[in-house]
Amino acid sequence: MNLNPTDPEEQASLSFYYQFGDGYHGVPKDINKALFWLVQAAENGYADAQYSLGLKLTIGSGGRINDMDLGLECDMEKARYWMRKAAAQGHKEAQKWVKDDEEPNKLPSIIFAVIGFFIGLLLSTGGGIGILMLIILPIAGWKLGRIVGS
Repeated sequence: MNLNPTDPEEQASLSFYYQFGDGYHGVPKDINKALFWLVQAAENGYADAQYSLGLKLTIGSGGRINDMDLGLECDMEKARYWMRKAAAQGHKEAQKWVKDDEEPNKLPSIIFAVIGFFIGLLLSTGGGIGILMLIILPIAGWKLGRIVGS
């Protein structure tokens, strides 16, 4: 096994071997080397490594060094950077992650729309303008919720 690969896919594999150690091609467990080779693979354009690095940065370690996150702290700005790079290369999971990350939270919109509906319903008992409020307030609530949720 080449312990100094230049191919990004081999770099990612070596990162995996170092990450879990013992039994993987005789490579000892070494979290620092695992992180080093994962970053090398990501910087050299390997989409799977970019996605993996982005995911590890999304989760973070909370200050603990462990096998899954390689001791990285949560850093959403860096996570987005790597996820977008992987997504741009067609990595399906990264594309889904980016889409979900960029889509605003719809729950506040639903809550504000329902509140707007009930306020409009209360006002509509007087007729005329109240019925107009029954239409306008839920729409305004939905718009306000989109702002709050983003």
